[in-house]
Amino acid sequence: MDLEKELAELQDTLAKTDFRGACSTANQSKDLMYLIVKVLQPIRIRIDGNKNHKRPHVHIDYGRQFHAASYAIDTGERIVGEGAYDYEVYEWIDKNKPKLLEAWELVQAGKRSP
Repeated sequence: MDLEKELAELQDTLAKTDFRGACSTANQSKDLMYLIVKVLQPIRIRIDGNKNHKRPHVHIDYGRQFHAASYAIDTGERIVGEGAYDYEVYEWIDKNKPKLLEAWELVQAGKRSP
């Protein structure tokens, strides 16, 4: 199973969200004019093989400071952590739910993670 393409799409979506925020900040400060094309922050998605975790979920770390949050795979809702990108992550999880559930099952069965 290969989720690299999907992960790159999420990273791109989060970068666009960051860009919109940077543009609105620049518009508020008339002294600072600049153009940002796109800044890709580091991203990491993790599924743990902990048998105590009954609800399928993913851990998403994004940005230089790794703003970590956990999201349920079945609903896309944030379970814990910071939620600056909740909508974008929800959309991504919804789009990739079958692959994420398959990855969850593999990891819970002790197989190699995708």
